Amino acid sequence: MKPGGACAPLGCDWDAMFADYSDLLTIKDVAEITGMTPQYLRQMARQGKLPAVHIGDRRWYLPKVQFIDWLKNGGSDAG
Repeated sequence: MKPGGACAPLGCDWDAMFADYSDLLTIKDVAEITGMTPQYLRQMARQGKLPAVHIGDRRWYLPKVQFIDWLKNGGSDAG
């Protein structure tokens, strides 16, 4: 199940929402989840606004657990 409709009025089933994604999310995955452009997400990653790690010359990855925590915090704490 992809994110979108899995949130109930009292909260979200985060495990179900992200069950189809690997433990390490790509920028493409996050773009699909959030509706943001990959370019904007890379900019946020470079600025430390996403809980992302830079691997190699161009690849950004987000640990799924940290990304879910980031979402739970309103997308405001890259922690």
